[in-house]
Amino acid sequence: MPTKQTISKATFLLIVIVSSVFLVTSTSNYVGFFSAVEQLSLEVLNVSTSIEQENVNITLVLAIYNPTRYVGLSLREFSFTLFFEADGDMTTLHGGFISYASAPEHIEPHWNKTLEREINLNPNKEATKLFKSLYETSQGKITWMLQGTAILITFVGTLDVPLSDQFP
Repeated sequence: MPTKQTISKATFLLIVIVSSVFLVTSTSNYVGFFSAVEQLSLEVLNVSTSIEQENVNITLVLAIYNPTRYVGLSLREFSFTLFFEADGDMTTLHGGFISYASAPEHIEPHWNKTLEREINLNPNKEATKLFKSLYETSQGKITWMLQGTAILITFVGTLDVPLSDQFP
C-alpha cells in the first residue's frame, strides 16, 4: 500500500506535468500571435456590377484568411473603402463596413471567411457618374482596389489590422 508521502509525490509530479504542458501550449500559441496578425490576408474574389437606368449596384465578394495555427483572434468588424482605376488614378467609390459586434466571428486556425456585400451607389455622386461612364466605355473591364481594416479582438484588447487587395 502506497504511503502518504508517495501519494503526495505522485500528486505533485502530476500537477507539475499538467502545468508544464499547459504552459508550453499557451506559450507556443502566444508566440504564434504575432505571426497570425502579420499573415492575416485579404483577397477580393469578385466584383460584379449591375446598371439599370440611374441605379448602380455592386456586389463585392471578398475573403479574409488566417493561414496559421494560431487560436485566439475574433473578427469584430471589417471596414473598407472600394476604389476603381480611372485614368491611372484610384478613385474612391464607396466606403462601408461589415460588423460582427454582437457576435464576433472566431478566427480558427487555417480559417478563411468569405464575405459578400451589396452596394447601392448614390447616382448623384460624381464618383458614381465617373464610374458609370468608365464602365460603359471600358465594357466592364475595371481595375478595383479594396483597402480595409480588420478590427480584431485579441488577448491584449482590440487590434486594427490593415488589409488590401487589387482585382483583377
